Amino acid sequence: MTTDSLTQRLLDIEHRLAHSERMTEDLSAIVAKQAAEIAMLNQKIAVLTQRLKESGGSWEPSPRDSEPPPHY
Repeated sequence: MTTDSLTQRLLDIEHRLAHSERMTEDLSAIVAKQAAEIAMLNQKIAVLTQRLKESGGSWEPSPRDSEPPPHY
């Protein structure tokens, strides 16, 4: 192999590494954001569950609950 081809291969590898590092950082940010959203949603579910327990389970289904959805 010539020096030029080795240099080009090294540049290609560096480019791929930089791209991989950027993708890893982007994915890490996405995962962190989703973790925060999941935590918030779990908190909301806990609040709603508590409210339902406090209501004594007096929820009554409406007649519309037994109707099939409009796309049927």
